[in-house]
Amino acid sequence: MTKEFPSIPVVGEVIPLNAGDVESTLAYWADDATVQLIGVLADIQVSYNGKQQVRSWLEDLVVHHVQIEVKVIRVQGNTVIARRQTWSDLTGQPDAIPLVTTEVYVVKDGKIISLTSTVSPASRLRFQVALEALYKNRGGELKQEE
Repeated sequence: MTKEFPSIPVVGEVIPLNAGDVESTLAYWADDATVQLIGVLADIQVSYNGKQQVRSWLEDLVVHHVQIEVKVIRVQGNTVIARRQTWSDLTGQPDAIPLVTTEVYVVKDGKIISLTSTVSPASRLRFQVALEALYKNRGGELKQEE
């Protein structure tokens, strides 16, 4: 019997994602994977179901030149808890303070089957300020969370 190491896809997916390679990143995700984003701004989609929707989320990250660092905090069974720092065009990369999230991944057979990502309140506030500045520079307005 081969022992499964659930942190491998959690850490592994970051490398191709940072390189803008959505297809290689998707190889770490199950066909029926789900993503839940908690604490994001109102105009950002908060859930993705299935590989096609996960693909659209990853493509959106790549469009904004995302750069991610992930640190595994704890592994318990097939659940991986990690701290993630994300920089992108939206956060004022590369000088900005990153968007910080706590990630709870569930992994099965070497594939991510679910991700619940929770934005830290302080990080959310910094992100909102950065986005408001970006929207103002482009002549738009940012929706506030309801």
